[in-house]
Amino acid sequence: MLNTLAPQLRTDLVLWMFRDTIREVPFFHDKPSSFIVAVVEQLQKLFFEPKDVIFRQGDRGDEMWFVLDGELEARQEQAVTRRQAKPDVLGLLTFLEAERDREMPGRAKAFTTEAALPNVEASSNSATSRGCGRAAEE
Repeated sequence: MLNTLAPQLRTDLVLWMFRDTIREVPFFHDKPSSFIVAVVEQLQKLFFEPKDVIFRQGDRGDEMWFVLDGELEARQEQAVTRRQAKPDVLGLLTFLEAERDREMPGRAKAFTTEAALPNVEASSNSATSRGCGRAAEE
């Protein structure tokens, strides 16, 4: 549905949809508005249920994630090594280093809404390309 809107209206709507993320996540702070627009126009909103796999250990870092709501955890063997909740960014280093693989798996701990920023130059092993999560209807 968003793709049928006039370009400026679509941009304004997407900026409004992600306004809290833009305001709360340090990744966006001190960035020019053209950068912010370019990023948020590529975001894909996904929903995860508790225990859904968001990414697996060894997956290529094809996406960077913005936690919009809920909580996820990364585990190494049986121990939880990291918990992330709104507002947070996940996978920035593996996203920037396209050849780098994920070091541990990530799962939704609760009902979670995230925005995935796909790396268009990376391989298609990402959660969005594998069909993980439930895409938001536009």
